[in-house]
Amino acid sequence: MSLAGKHLKRFGAAYVVLAVGLAPTFYAWWHMKRVVAAREVERFDNAVQNAQGMLESNLKNYETALRSIQSFFLLNNTTPGAWERFVEVLDPRRNFPFLLNFGFVDGAEGRFPIRFMDERPGEVSLLDRSDITRDPECRAALDKSRQNGVLASTPELLFTSGDGSPPRSAIVCFLPIYKIEANRDHAMERKELRGAVFASFDPAGFTALGHFEGTEKLVKVGVLHPAAQPWETSFSSAFVQVIRVSALGNEWKLACSPLPAFNLLSQTELPRWILYGGLSFSLMLFWIALSQARGRLAVERANAGLEKTSEALRESEARWKSLNKELETRVSARTAELSQSNRRLLGEITARELAEDELRKALAAEKELHQLKSNFVSMVSHEFRTPLGIVMTSSDILGRYLTQLPDGERAEHLQAIQKSVKRMSALIEEVLLLGRVEAGKVQFNPRPLDLPELCRKIANEVAAGSHEKSVIVVQCDPFDGPVNLDETLLRPILTNLLSNAIKYSADGSTINLWVQRMVDKLSFRIADHGIGIPASDRERLFTAFHRGRNTEHIAGTGLGLTIVKRCVDLHGGEITVESVEGAGAEFKVDIPLK
Repeated sequence: MSLAGKHLKRFGAAYVVLAVGLAPTFYAWWHMKRVVAAREVERFDNAVQNAQGMLESNLKNYETALRSIQSFFLLNNTTPGAWERFVEVLDPRRNFPFLLNFGFVDGAEGRFPIRFMDERPGEVSLLDRSDITRDPECRAALDKSRQNGVLASTPELLFTSGDGSPPRSAIVCFLPIYKIEANRDHAMERKELRGAVFASFDPAGFTALGHFEGTEKLVKVGVLHPAAQPWETSFSSAFVQVIRVSALGNEWKLACSPLPAFNLLSQTELPRWILYGGLSFSLMLFWIALSQARGRLAVERANAGLEKTSEALRESEARWKSLNKELETRVSARTAELSQSNRRLLGEITARELAEDELRKALAAEKELHQLKSNFVSMVSHEFRTPLGIVMTSSDILGRYLTQLPDGERAEHLQAIQKSVKRMSALIEEVLLLGRVEAGKVQFNPRPLDLPELCRKIANEVAAGSHEKSVIVVQCDPFDGPVNLDETLLRPILTNLLSNAIKYSADGSTINLWVQRMVDKLSFRIADHGIGIPASDRERLFTAFHRGRNTEHIAGTGLGLTIVKRCVDLHGGEITVESVEGAGAEFKVDIPLK
């Protein structure tokens, strides 16, 4: 087999893990990129619809104002005093900020001179007072209004003043006023035209009219020429939408584009961080799988050495059998030598059998070690993912917005990082403690202890670590003096059992710890009223990395009860459990007094 083939055979699983990690990572990045893009488009469409609705509503108010002016002149009470009082009540400066001027034009003489008008300072020169219809666009709009009896308006026009100031844009609207009743036919109405009311508007006000005062502005609105295309506007954005609004006697084309406030709420950076996180996690899994492959290679080499040893033993056995046949032919002459050789051969066979037995035990231990490694990788990938994600997110926010965040938010992010680091540190401590116990590096070293005081101290530490989530009630029998126990082993027993009771119980519940001294042993009982232990999980309750089927939504490693069982065994004690699923659990630890 070629060198590349051997390498692929040994480390192919690691590359498969890398491929399995990268495939969903790139898919999630691609999918989230599409989802974010679709959300941005939808968000922009909603903002445009809101602006369009507000714009139409406000333009209706301007149209209503123009009709109120028409109603005033229909009353035929058109004296200067009445006009001034009407303008004062209408208050156009405050209620209609984009209304430049308005008034009445007289059509009785064939011309259309302005008889009444109210204008803003500096706007008098926009219209010809002697005949407003000298502008062709104004004439066409007035004729349309006169013939159809409806509101008609000009396109956006440029008016120049005689004082040399820049041209000014305006839109002029007309409403006809007839001398006869409205129920006559249109032909008679056109003959009996009395005049028309007019009003000019600033088209730049369309942008502001699209938003009520105090609302968040996400899009800007601009008036398009009737023949313009969206790309002919001054907007520069990936989101440009043209809407049509029917108001003031015309249909207006308005171009909408996002403002900076719209971009501040964008989530376009989210797919990139998903890609970075997925790549980091995939590389971590690849490194772990590669380490496992190297470990398996070392085991295979060790097995090959054992196989050579076994082959040598078999060859030795064959040689001894040959010698045995030769000795049988000389049994009469060399009985004593044959007997001694047979005893030596029996010793060799026994040694070989012992070696084979040790080999089988080593293989079984290797299989168990391989399973523990697999469970360890699964646990690490699950338990480290959340705190690592929190650390990455909080550190990124602090790195990018450290000087912009308030002190309170910076403290919250730092506390989140510290909490995640403590969680990962506690996980590593549990794994290291279990490793020391399994390796036989933890010995039973008893010494005199004040047991009631130690139990209360441990209970207070556990309650403080859980932020007083539950109440721990400690009840101890009276003790005449110190008790010989190993605090190094007793502390993990009580800490893990009390922590589990709090973790799997509701907030505010009561956890009970009873300590009883009997004739020849100490009894510890820890009871809670939490979720309980399913009957199907009790057989493997003290197996490393095993967790109950009803604890999937609760964080944990599956090592706590394993550590408790090993520490109880080192004391020479016994641990039992009674539980009803959904009604809590009670653990009992009996430790002999020595």
